[in-house]
Amino acid sequence: MPQEDTSALLALSQLERRFDNLDNKITNISTEQRNAKDIMNKEKEIMKKDFLLDIKDIQSKQQELEKEIQRIYNTLEKQDSKAQNDKNYSIQKISIYVAIFFGALAFIDVKLSSILKFILKILKLIG
Repeated sequence: MPQEDTSALLALSQLERRFDNLDNKITNISTEQRNAKDIMNKEKEIMKKDFLLDIKDIQSKQQELEKEIQRIYNTLEKQDSKAQNDKNYSIQKISIYVAIFFGALAFIDVKLSSILKFILKILKLIG
């Protein structure tokens, strides 16, 4: 019987070592899972920070574009206003010249009908 006890003890010892090895493997797997989860959480936080930075950068660029568009719009408004003022100024100048022309004609007592007759005579001579 003592040999049976020894082999039973040996078998029990081997079984105990297998359980210890299995327990160590389970512990290692659990540790690896925790480490992987921690790494994943850190990477997730880094990605979240990068994403928020990208959003801020996009918002900043959008604000810059809005400012540039507003500046261009204001410039175009000023140019349009200047063009309108130039047009009005030209019309005023032409009106003044026409008034001076007809005033001079009236001053020297030339009538519009006389001018038309003169133009018609010139056209007959040319044509």
